[in-house]
Amino acid sequence: MSRSRGRLGALLAATLLAVTVRRQLRTRTESRQTLTAVDGLAEALRTLVAGLRAGAHPATAADLAAEDAPPQIATAMRAIAATARLDGDIAAVVNSVRTPALATALGRVTTAWQLAQRYGLPLSDVLDATRRDLEQRARFTRQVQARMAGPRLSALALAMLPAVGLALGAAMGANPLAVFTGTALGQVLLVTGVALLCAGIAWSTRITTRAVPR
Repeated sequence: MSRSRGRLGALLAATLLAVTVRRQLRTRTESRQTLTAVDGLAEALRTLVAGLRAGAHPATAADLAAEDAPPQIATAMRAIAATARLDGDIAAVVNSVRTPALATALGRVTTAWQLAQRYGLPLSDVLDATRRDLEQRARFTRQVQARMAGPRLSALALAMLPAVGLALGAAMGANPLAVFTGTALGQVLLVTGVALLCAGIAWSTRITTRAVPR
């Protein structure tokens, strides 16, 4: 019975750690996907603007931009082309995008497109300004992420200190793991300590993530 209880405490602590690690990996993946989406959209806009300045119809220029674009960007560009060809509401393109990062960036594009149509501004100039804005945002985001590398590394080092303490205790023959898994108080301390550790990691991640512009 005591063994099963010990395993239960260890299992709960391992689950908390696994959930925390999974969230950390997901946060980093989403950050990379955001920058990739913005970069791809900016490059597609570059091609679209070049087509407009060459005298192409907006729908034709959007189709050209979709040819060499990543899959998600290409789908969005083809949707823009179809909407422009039918003279529909360009803002509806954002609703068809499921990726939040791409939807946000496309929202700026559709807003610029609507402003150009409403006030008779050159579409190529307005979209080119939007492209420069997206590139600037991506560049600034990378700079902030690079500056946050130090604080993130410090937070990781602090998070590893309990594991180092356990290793030192085991090296000295104290066998702390037996205490944590073999006694009721040890199990409570193990789960509480791991929960506090995970909360600290989530808190530090939230602080460093909020410093990065969206």
